[in-house]
Amino acid sequence: MRVPSFVGTRAVGVLRERSGPVVEDRFARTMTWFVPAGATAGWDAGLLGVQILGRGLALLVPAADALDSRRFVVWWAIPPNDTCLTDPDALRGALEQAR
Repeated sequence: MRVPSFVGTRAVGVLRERSGPVVEDRFARTMTWFVPAGATAGWDAGLLGVQILGRGLALLVPAADALDSRRFVVWWAIPPNDTCLTDPDALRGALEQAR
């Protein structure tokens, strides 16, 4: 699930420790969360520019050590940790608050 970086930055602030890993692409100005497959079915794709990623779409995943936005174009804004997925309900709530 991908959103523009300006929205994603606000959502990270709302989610805090409830967020799973987040990839930021500084060139495309997007942030991407990993959620369970099918969890975003029924979401309004117009919700703050949300793009649901599915079959046939490419996702750049940074190297494990890409943790510094000054050195990497695609980097881990929130690195992988105990959980690799973000709760979709928490993420949706954060995106709605980010409006």
